[in-house]
Amino acid sequence: MAAWAAQSTVRRVVVVLLLAIAVTVAAVGLSGLLQRMLPSGDPLAGSDTTGLALSLAFALVGVPLAGLLWWLLWRRLADPGEREAPSWGVYLLLARTASLAVASVALLEWSGALIRGRWFEAELATGVVWAGVWGWHAWMSRHAGRAPLRLTEAPAVVGAAWGLLLWAGERSPRSARSSTSP
Repeated sequence: MAAWAAQSTVRRVVVVLLLAIAVTVAAVGLSGLLQRMLPSGDPLAGSDTTGLALSLAFALVGVPLAGLLWWLLWRRLADPGEREAPSWGVYLLLARTASLAVASVALLEWSGALIRGRWFEAELATGVVWAGVWGWHAWMSRHAGRAPLRLTEAPAVVGAAWGLLLWAGERSPRSARSSTSP
């Protein structure tokens, strides 16, 4: 029985690690492709065909792999024993936190540039894609039949702490001095 429990734990950890890697690869690829689509009138590849190939490869490998791993994991989560495993709650906590951090920083940089009269495609694309990743993981965290049974409130607490850090960073004397300089 102990061997079965250890094997199940290792399987869960490996699947969520692979899912985290696949989601990251897919998000990087999709944000790279979206960044190329945002400027009007520019050819998709432009002069950077290597960057286009890399974004396509990341998207074409990451999206199906993330989808497959998610489907395999999602099917197993119908079992309350799987939902109670710490790996599922930790995965959702880390995925929601990381995607919230990436999306919020990118969108703050984009909006700050927009206020100064500049247009940052990379930040907008990154923010939009990672906001989608955050939304997908937030939906999974609240799903009635498949939400984790452990660490249920942790993503909200960490997200609130992140929001306070962002707010405090914007209010710091250092940021006030740097915004007044040319």
